[in-house]
Amino acid sequence: MSPENQNQFEDCFRKFLESGTFNYTARAQNGSLSVLTAIEMLKSYTRMYLEKNRLLPSVSAFKIIRDELANERMILPLRKEEGEEEFTLTADEYRQIPVRALQQRYKSDALFRDAVDKLQATGQV
Repeated sequence: MSPENQNQFEDCFRKFLESGTFNYTARAQNGSLSVLTAIEMLKSYTRMYLEKNRLLPSVSAFKIIRDELANERMILPLRKEEGEEEFTLTADEYRQIPVRALQQRYKSDALFRDAVDKLQATGQV
């Protein structure tokens, strides 16, 4: 990866993390769960994906790889904290929401965004 592409890769990675859609952990070599291991996996697999497909770095590439790693259970969702709200959304409920409302709520509601991401990661929508 060229230095320019490496800078763009790091920029996109930072934007992806700032979006708050990466709440995962993975098994470290010692067997414990580690957020850092999950982040390292995400970066490594995204870099390979971009190089293999000769693509430029993008936030969407990180989302694609996050969803694939989650689907393959290579990364696991962090458990919710005690007292934290749990929000569920079915594929049928998702399909009944107008597109514009989906877009607005996805941008502004982290719990809704996580629920939609889970539906997408599992191929339900």
